[in-house]
Amino acid sequence: MTARGSSVLKKRKAIIIRNAEHKKSDERVSAGLLLIGLAYLGFVSLGLPDGLHGVAWPFIRATFHLPLDALGTLLVMFTIGYLLSSFSSGRLLAHMNVGALLAFSCLLMAISLAGYALTPRWLWMVALGTVAGAGSGAIDAGLNTYAATHFSPRTVNLETKVLRKDEHVPGGHPGRFGSPAIVDRL
Repeated sequence: MTARGSSVLKKRKAIIIRNAEHKKSDERVSAGLLLIGLAYLGFVSLGLPDGLHGVAWPFIRATFHLPLDALGTLLVMFTIGYLLSSFSSGRLLAHMNVGALLAFSCLLMAISLAGYALTPRWLWMVALGTVAGAGSGAIDAGLNTYAATHFSPRTVNLETKVLRKDEHVPGGHPGRFGSPAIVDRL
């Protein structure tokens, strides 16, 4: 082979390697954007069950023949579950990874929401409110942990400013941008 032919081969190999590197880089960017999108979707969907309490309350109240202020009991138990799981998320993450915590938390939420729909007793519903709060708090803490360790500060700040915009609005719920309004429309 001539020197010129060898030079052409080297250039072709360099182009192929460069194209492969660009393709890998593009795949990493696409995977990163997908993860960011899923995390944002997770934060928005985290608030969907919260809007359920307000929307479904007239039906729940009539079904269990409750006074208006009984909703406070359900919300207090939900909040207790949320706070307990949020405060203990560091200890939980010391024993399991973020993915396992999120999977377990989603299972808790699924059980509690199915229980809401199927329970024949008010006290069971209140207990399920604690389970729902625990699942919600652990999902929130797990998503925040994942975002803080895998995304840039700019991305995390964007999530905080956009998705948690209604945190200090009267009637707004921390970390739930517009999701109660979505449930209201369903």
